[in-house]
Amino acid sequence: MSTADSDARLKRLGLYAVLVAMAGFYLLPILTGLFTSITSPESYTGQSPFLPPLEPLIDGTGSFSLQSWGNAFDGLARGLANSFILVIPATILSGLFGSMAAYGLTNVDWRGQVGIYALFVAGIFIPTRRCWCR
Repeated sequence: MSTADSDARLKRLGLYAVLVAMAGFYLLPILTGLFTSITSPESYTGQSPFLPPLEPLIDGTGSFSLQSWGNAFDGLARGLANSFILVIPATILSGLFGSMAAYGLTNVDWRGQVGIYALFVAGIFIPTRRCWCR
């Protein structure tokens, strides 16, 4: 094995170490929020937020509880149901109308077809936030 191969492996190992460290740094707040959400409310202050609730195994880590998730679901249940009531039909209708438009643009020949197709393609390139400016 030559020194060039050894240097390349060392550089690759260093790159992977940096990438793993960056991924850990990025995921730490997400894991902290998850561990805090599954810990009982009584043990919030007495634990390290970076540890999962392992009370029988490690003292001071808090006990497992899904009470916070239940409270959140109780508060959001009505809004979540309303979202489903609106999103499911909108998705079905969008797919239905989109498939009808695609069939008409691709399988049926009619006058003005290219112009309408160009409008569809142009609409794809216009950001939706720009269309709703005041």
